[in-house]
Amino acid sequence: MRKSILLFVLFALLNIPLMLFAQSGYKVKGHVVSAEDNEPMVGVSILEKGTTNGVITDIDGNYTLEI
Repeated sequence: MRKSILLFVLFALLNIPLMLFAQSGYKVKGHVVSAEDNEPMVGVSILEKGTTNGVITDIDGNYTLEI
């Protein structure tokens, strides 16, 4: 009985990093500028294709999208 509990605890502890890795997503960062005058574009919508996941650029044209 003690051995099976020890094996269960060991198995659970070894799987914690795998569960944490599965929960973490990727971050896509970028900068949007105008093609005409190379100025930052404010309020541009950035969408992940095939999802409803999206963000809007800030005052400097920067965005961070978590996928």
